[in-house]
Amino acid sequence: MPRLALYDIADTAGFVGAIVNRSGLTLSWSDREDLEQFLLATAWEISLTFDPGKGSVGFSTYAGSILRRRTHDWVRQRNGRTIWRFGDGRVHERPRPFLLSLNMDGPDGDRLRSTLDEGVGDPAADCDPDRERLLGDGDRSRDRDYAVLGLDPPRRTA
Repeated sequence: MPRLALYDIADTAGFVGAIVNRSGLTLSWSDREDLEQFLLATAWEISLTFDPGKGSVGFSTYAGSILRRRTHDWVRQRNGRTIWRFGDGRVHERPRPFLLSLNMDGPDGDRLRSTLDEGVGDPAADCDPDRERLLGDGDRSRDRDYAVLGLDPPRRTA
């Protein structure tokens, strides 16, 4: 397979692999592949805007600093951000969200289903006549509200 060479980087895939190795992240095989592909695509994108005559640094230095930052972006995109550090020294930390299974929280492992299957609710007793009126009237109740307040309802446009 041919190697992708960008400016002074002879093997961009190897360059990206070295950045992932130095990142210190513990990744599964598939996550590592995803990160390397993300960084390789990013390297290609930044090579399109790099101007070698404009600065004194080479593309490898320029790309290396950007790709290290994009590694953190990738991790935040996959796992979410939990720590914010501000310039005045404040730090805000939010715990990671976790999933709570509603099907496996009972002693028999199926508490939610057994609760729903009991059927203890009485539809006739649960019916509130005011609620039924509000749901049934819709916009017609608005005219009644204006009448109670002693106001003329706004004219409706066709």
